[in-house]
Amino acid sequence: MTYKKIPIPEIEAAKRKSQSDVFFTPVLFGGVFAIHADWWKKLKGFDPFLDIWSGEQFEMSFKTWMCGGEVIETPCSRVARVHRGSMNVPYSPRAAIERSMSNMPRVANVWMDEYKEFFFYRKPDRRFARLMTGIEQRFEIRQKLQCHSFDWFMKNINFNQPTYYPAVEPRSHAHGRARSQEHMMKCINRYDKKLMLSKCEGAPSISLTWRKEFIFDKDSQACLDVGSISKHDRKPIPTC
Repeated sequence: MTYKKIPIPEIEAAKRKSQSDVFFTPVLFGGVFAIHADWWKKLKGFDPFLDIWSGEQFEMSFKTWMCGGEVIETPCSRVARVHRGSMNVPYSPRAAIERSMSNMPRVANVWMDEYKEFFFYRKPDRRFARLMTGIEQRFEIRQKLQCHSFDWFMKNINFNQPTYYPAVEPRSHAHGRARSQEHMMKCINRYDKKLMLSKCEGAPSISLTWRKEFIFDKDSQACLDVGSISKHDRKPIPTC
């Protein structure tokens, strides 16, 4: 449950005449959006037991689509958010992780049906997170509004995701050291976040993924790019 931007489906792209035209989107980008007040009340707003922030955009997106609404992205819109009073909640990476440890599993349990197992497969430590307070009320919303299943959501709204981010990633095509054809005793290595050729001994393993990306096995965010290797310059390693 990490927000990822993927290409607009062809059926949606064909309706647009310019880059400023609106389009349907499966999930909100963060918690800043505009919504009709009556619809907000009908959906019972955000889950009040989601702690501070983290996961609320998924809950609202799933709930909106599955219960009869639509989520539309407007590229040229401007929406402001003003905090009411003092938040008094200092941000820290550790605090963010702790909130997602309870918020994300709660959203998954309420809205994702059998698909929640894919989430817990990737995040097994979150299966037994603190969940139960008030959770019955969230299931009651689904029943009262006669909401669709999450399988319906994936097949009719978020059908484009598996092409780019499948629930279970296929195995890599190959992995190992990348040896130079010109200098057979040298392999691609990393030094200070830059690429270089050095002795193959100790060189990192690189995988050719199902996405046809060359990724360093010990750093899934660092990819090789055609333009990132030069005989003369040490180029920074691009982010995948």
